Amino acid sequence: MSGGFAVPDLLHFHRVSVRVVLISAAVSFVLMLASAIDGLPLWAVALATLIPWLPVCGFEAIWQSRHYGFYAFFGVLVLLQLGHLGEHAAQLIQLYLTHGNPARSHGVFGQLDLETVHFVWNVTVWLGVGALLYRFGSRNSWLWIAFAAASVHMVEHFYLYWLYVFQNDYWLAGGSAGIMAAGGVIGSPLARPYLHFGYNVLEITPLLVAFVDQAQLVYDHYLARALPGLSECELIATTAKLRPVRISAGAVVVAGTEPTQLPFIVASGEVEVAYEGTNAEPRLQLLHAGEFFGEIWGPSDQPRAASVRTTRSTEILALAGAPPGAARQARRPLGLTFISVAEHEADSIHRSGE
Repeated sequence: MSGGFAVPDLLHFHRVSVRVVLISAAVSFVLMLASAIDGLPLWAVALATLIPWLPVCGFEAIWQSRHYGFYAFFGVLVLLQLGHLGEHAAQLIQLYLTHGNPARSHGVFGQLDLETVHFVWNVTVWLGVGALLYRFGSRNSWLWIAFAAASVHMVEHFYLYWLYVFQNDYWLAGGSAGIMAAGGVIGSPLARPYLHFGYNVLEITPLLVAFVDQAQLVYDHYLARALPGLSECELIATTAKLRPVRISAGAVVVAGTEPTQLPFIVASGEVEVAYEGTNAEPRLQLLHAGEFFGEIWGPSDQPRAASVRTTRSTEILALAGAPPGAARQARRPLGLTFISVAEHEADSIHRSGE
């Protein structure tokens, strides 16, 4: 894969402000401390710590899915698998602290340490990695490795669940070791908790590498809608230059009396291009998600009469360093040339009204 290392954009907060993130972190810490002091069980302390982050992660996941499509699902799956690995790590720590007593070592959420839960979780992860492989696998070889690891793990859990449901006496008598754990059908030196921790490490490692690799091929869907003529390489490079901005209803984005060379893409909401030459301010055009505007100065460097304002709460993407010829790639005649066309129409409207 070409290009250098890129930090996945999914790890950045776009929809939620830094202030909200800091408040969530503070509330999470206070709840963790209070629940621990109150002597609540470990699962309750963990739940109290996680709850303030749920809205943050939820809003971010929705934003990411709108802008980056299936890559957002990739990030959610990686995050969940990291949490699952953390649960297995907690179980190993408990085994160490209890001198290997499995009855007292069920992880943080011990109530979920059930064969059915393990089976459903692993089927879901296996299907999720399979979906990622179908969507991105042609250009991401690490996903094939992750899918192979998930498949081996899935075979283990399929066998364990089959025993649990149909041969429960055998499962209770030692069949819960499964295939590869010590005492299993094939067996190994590793007891089941250590083996399954290893399975999860083998799954998440290539999945993380695949996630980072895929970040180098991500581009914003609204950029692609606004400028469909750009090549994939140009879309990827330009996405790194997008800056999301949320604007309240009625705010002026571009004033007709002020120059701007910074192009904008509407991501959500609606903006209107209006002529400021009369008191009526006739509306020239409504722009919606995936449409492009900017550069309201003409060849003579004289300010134009058209302005752009939001009609409702709107998110726009400020595009620093638009690729050459971006205006000619616009989905409609809206891009960098749209304002000039609109203002020509506005002049005609103004003159016809005189």
